[in-house]
Amino acid sequence: MQPILILSPEVFRAYIPVNKAFDIANLRPFIVQVQRDLLLPVLGRTLLNQLLLLVNDQTDYEAKAQQIITENANIQAANEDLLAANLDAAITPLLTPLPTVEQMQALLPYVLAPLAILSYEKYIPWNSVSIDNSGIRIISNDNEKTAFQWQINDLEGSAQLIGNIALEHLWAFLEENEAVYPAFASADVVVWPRELFIATAKEFGRYQYISESRMVFYKLFAFIRRVEQNQIRNLLYTDLFLELKAQVANHSLSAPNATLLESVREFVALKAMHNGLLELTVKFSDKGIMLFNNNNTQSNKVEQPAELERLQLLRTEIGKTAEAALVAISDLLEKNPDDYPLWRDSPLRPKPQQCERFPVNNHHSPTFWA
Repeated sequence: MQPILILSPEVFRAYIPVNKAFDIANLRPFIVQVQRDLLLPVLGRTLLNQLLLLVNDQTDYEAKAQQIITENANIQAANEDLLAANLDAAITPLLTPLPTVEQMQALLPYVLAPLAILSYEKYIPWNSVSIDNSGIRIISNDNEKTAFQWQINDLEGSAQLIGNIALEHLWAFLEENEAVYPAFASADVVVWPRELFIATAKEFGRYQYISESRMVFYKLFAFIRRVEQNQIRNLLYTDLFLELKAQVANHSLSAPNATLLESVREFVALKAMHNGLLELTVKFSDKGIMLFNNNNTQSNKVEQPAELERLQLLRTEIGKTAEAALVAISDLLEKNPDDYPLWRDSPLRPKPQQCERFPVNNHHSPTFWA
C-alpha cells in the first residue's frame, strides 16, 4: 500500500473542521492522488520520500541521517589523506545530508495544509452519496439531510481556493529555505524553469497578470517553452538564441542582450497566455476561467467555464499586444545589427533581394504570426 503523510484523524482535523466520527480511511485514495499529482511536482520525488519516511518511521529517518553523517566523515578523512599525498588527486564528493528532524517538522505544516484541504476537496462529491451493489444513492435520514447542491459546490470551491493558496505558501517556503532542503532543487517546479527565459511567476507577472500564482505559472511552462522554440528561435536564429540562453543561465548578459531579453520576455509571456487561454483550463485554478451562472434556486448553483466569446475577446486583446511585442523584437534587431552579429551573419537570414521577391513567405518577418 502506498504510504501517505496523513496518518491520523487528529492531523486531518488540524486543517479541516470535521466531526470526530469522520473516518479518515475514506480519504486515503484522495490523499494518494494529491500527493502524486500536486505535491510531487512541488516537492520533488526525493523530498517527498524523505517526508514519507519521517512521518511513517522517524527512527529509520534518524538512522539514515546519522549514516550519511558517518559516511561523510569517512569520505572527508579519505580525501584529506589523498590530498596529503597528492594535491592534484581526484577527491570523492560528500553525500548530501538529510535535513534534521526539526527542519522537517518545520516543513510538515506547509505540506499537510494543502494535502488535507485538497484531498477533502476531491472527496466532497463522494461524501454525499452511498455506493453499493444496488447503485448510487443520496445519503439521508430522519435527523440529517444532504446539503443542497449549491452548498456542496460552495464548500468544494472554498476548499479548492484555500488549498491552492496553501500550495502556494508551501512553494514559497521552499524557495525561501532552499539551502535547508537541498532535495527541493530536483523538483519539477525548480528544474523546468531553468531552461526558460522567464524563470518565476513574479517575473511572468511583469508582462501578464496571473496574480503571481506559482501554480498558474507551472501550468504555463509547456506554452512558454513552445513559444520560445517555435517563434523566438526562428526570429533570433539558432546561434543568437543559444547565446542568449547561455548568458541567462550564467547570469552574464551583455548590454545588448539584456535589452533583447526584456523584449523577448514580454512577447513570450503574452504569447504563452494567448495560447494557453483556450488550450488550458486556466482560471487561476485547475477548473479554468470560471463564471457563476445566475441560478438562485436552493438546489442548484452552477459554476462553469467562461463563455467562449468572452475568452476569445480576452485572447484577441492579448494577441494584439503580443504581436506588437514581436514586431518590437524584429525592429530592435534590424536597427542594431552590429549589436547582434550572430543574428546579422546567420546563414538563415534572408538576403535583401530575397525579402523583396518573397515577402509573403518570409517566416522571419515580424508579420509572421503563428
